[in-house]
Amino acid sequence: MNVQTVDTVSVYKESLKTSIQKFGLDQSNWKTEDFVHRTSLGIFQEVLKDADDRKGALISLLTPFVGEVLSRPTKSADRVMTKISEEEKNAEAGKPWTNFLRPLVDFQAYRIHCPASSIENNISHIKRICTENGYVVFVKGASQNNEKGGYWDAKENRLRDIIQYVYVYSEKIGHIAEIQVGEKFATHTFALDSEKRNAEDRNEKWNGVDLWDNNFYNDVKNVILGRDNQSLGNDKLAKKNDLIKKAREMHGESHPTRLQELLNILDEI
Repeated sequence: MNVQTVDTVSVYKESLKTSIQKFGLDQSNWKTEDFVHRTSLGIFQEVLKDADDRKGALISLLTPFVGEVLSRPTKSADRVMTKISEEEKNAEAGKPWTNFLRPLVDFQAYRIHCPASSIENNISHIKRICTENGYVVFVKGASQNNEKGGYWDAKENRLRDIIQYVYVYSEKIGHIAEIQVGEKFATHTFALDSEKRNAEDRNEKWNGVDLWDNNFYNDVKNVILGRDNQSLGNDKLAKKNDLIKKAREMHGESHPTRLQELLNILDEI
């Protein structure tokens, strides 16, 4: 490893550590420009490779308690810089959703698949194990009034989403990790979103079906929530068959492999 790479990685890690020590991972601080200004010289691929090389530590830590932990592919430096640019434009325009931590949260990214009804249990494991091992942990959407996170409707005391994001950081690893916990259908859709966006960035035609079209994602989400909130009653089979029919119509005969992959996921609902 050459000196340039060591310096690049070390400078990034030290700057991120300083920001997290000052602001934590709490989303109330995500508008602070400190997170991006400390990396204003750019995020280099060496930094992302270092994050990728260190994925094994968190996987080994969590697997005995939550089952299989899947890691997502190495992040692209170009994509990170695009996200930084987007947030700088949001800030200049005074957008209330400006999030300067967003470009940095998924240099390590994981997926833990489980029924929506098991999200709470798995997050409890993540929080406990990570905290015991010196990680900073934040559950997206958590607040004083709702400690569980955005997937939970504290007022109605029921599930309102099928996926939950958890962010963890350890100085020993030096990168923030994003963990998606929840239904395979949700993470499958997000993976297709990334695939589509990457193709567009390369000015290439994407050979896929957008699962947000025709309200399909929300239709599936509502069936899953109805199942786990026990509000579907005897309609579950009919609703599921409607989803399968809609999936076939959206894919037509042009995407048989992608359709079968989706049908396998729907079959588990």
